[in-house]
Amino acid sequence: MRNPPPEVIKSWPKPNYVNPEYAGPELAIIGVTFTTLSVIVMSLRMYVRLHLRKAASWDDWLMVAAMPFLMGISASAIVSTKYGWGFHIWDFKFSEFRQSRITSYICQVLFIPLMTLVKLSILASYLRFFTEKIYIRLAWIQVGLVLAWFVAFMVLMLIACIPLSNYWNSFLQKGCMEEEYRLLPGIYSNAVMDVMILVTPCPALWKLHLPVRDRIVLIGMMCLGFISCVAGCVKSWYMYRTLVGTYDVTWEGYNVWVWTDLEINLAVICTSIPVLRPFAQKYFPKLGFKSSNAGSRYGNRWGSSSNPSNGLGSGGIYKHQTIHQFVRSRQTEDEDDGGSTIALSPAEFPTAKTYPTSSGSYDSRSNDVRNPSRSEFRNDPTYNDYQKDRYNNYV
Repeated sequence: MRNPPPEVIKSWPKPNYVNPEYAGPELAIIGVTFTTLSVIVMSLRMYVRLHLRKAASWDDWLMVAAMPFLMGISASAIVSTKYGWGFHIWDFKFSEFRQSRITSYICQVLFIPLMTLVKLSILASYLRFFTEKIYIRLAWIQVGLVLAWFVAFMVLMLIACIPLSNYWNSFLQKGCMEEEYRLLPGIYSNAVMDVMILVTPCPALWKLHLPVRDRIVLIGMMCLGFISCVAGCVKSWYMYRTLVGTYDVTWEGYNVWVWTDLEINLAVICTSIPVLRPFAQKYFPKLGFKSSNAGSRYGNRWGSSSNPSNGLGSGGIYKHQTIHQFVRSRQTEDEDDGGSTIALSPAEFPTAKTYPTSSGSYDSRSNDVRNPSRSEFRNDPTYNDYQKDRYNNYV
């Protein structure tokens, strides 16, 4: 909190403790509404993963772990209005200073692990979807950046004041770091990472030979993520105004609380909505969502079997095992050329397709399903269909 100079204090009107001007109930309304929506969307997400797909992944559990932090921030935002936030600084009761600062500090501390878990959840979903090494490596680099961001700004939070209790006990902020030097770099870097993570899958998704309708769905998913980014950018502007542009911090800071609540809830909602596609297919078929069942798409091309113990479903690839896992699990050493080839039992996989090389056999070193390196393999129509299926199962 900036300490206003005496000439600024003299320019303030007399305190009004009877009926002071108040920013309004928007913060409480937004907090309750969007937090409730976040809980509903996350509940539906886990219903889809555990009941419909029967396979929850790391991205789901990371998002579940983020929910307590989200609810803690939303509760802190609502409580903050009882301790001066939303009122002009000249109407602020300084007897509430300590509670106001504690509430602010709690929100700052909870925000860092919350955004870290949300970003890691998104990156974990990328690692499930990506098949080319360049994107996998890029995702892991971003995981490292997110973790480094978490460590750096959590350390800054712990040394915000020395001793830390001065943050809420000392009005003059003795022994405290200037908040603009601690908070602004954190929220700016957070916004930059949000945009960077969102644009990462664009080239990979654009390569998929999808129908126009599916491309529109993809664009819509990306736009959902950018809604949260926009909220974060607006919050960054209000944070700058609060820390640098005004001494009326309790009035301007109210907008920071509002946009923080919007940002965190939109981050959870917008990244979870694409996962609800199977729910919409089952309960709202009239909306036009088509089934993403891999079996119906690959039953003739990739083979079929009615024996689930072989890892296959009645319509083709079994839903708990991706194609590259199925192929890799049956690789054998070819004694003739010393290479790695595919040997599939006809009874187990009667119409399995292998990807040809110049020698007419499947070479996992050059035509690896997970890391295709030859242009003729990447352009193979069956591989493109395989990528489409990964997209459908991803969402």
